[in-house]
Amino acid sequence: MKALKTLLSVSFIIYLSQLRLFVRNCEGFASKLGADQGANSRLAMVQPTLNTEVYAAIHPDNFKGHFKGKLVVVTGAGRGIGRHIALGFAKAGATLALLDFDIERQEETRKLCEAEGAKVYLYGCDVTKYYQCVKTVGEIKKLATIDVLVNNAGGGPIRGFISQSFDEFWGGVEQNFKGVSSRYL
Repeated sequence: MKALKTLLSVSFIIYLSQLRLFVRNCEGFASKLGADQGANSRLAMVQPTLNTEVYAAIHPDNFKGHFKGKLVVVTGAGRGIGRHIALGFAKAGATLALLDFDIERQEETRKLCEAEGAKVYLYGCDVTKYYQCVKTVGEIKKLATIDVLVNNAGGGPIRGFISQSFDEFWGGVEQNFKGVSSRYL
């Protein structure tokens, strides 16, 4: 229940920061429109701003120690978004159970998270294989109760849909649909 409350509060914070960005863009559009009305009766088209920085409300520094004593499971933690999610939870003090089908690929993630002081456990698991997931979750539950689950694993061929074989296409479907299923817990 606590994990759900935490997830809902983080989701609400993200929603508020997005709402704030929307309002700021609307205010900018309204002021631009008002300035242009006197000089020109055409509607002004204002490009929305692109934010490439972490919003202050959800910056990892705000959560330091917030997840101390919590077990966080992150799938697809070997690289990309999964690596950065794991790093964020490491900065927040969580104990991490990282899953990826390639354990070697997770070593860099482990090093980064341990540098933040997190205790890290690595598991090789293909999220499209039901029995691997059941076995892996069983091993993780021996550590502690799972407080947070981040179903991040996903992917597929980079090539366009029409240039994939059916097997490549179906592999992507399995990875992206089975990978976010929490039925294993």
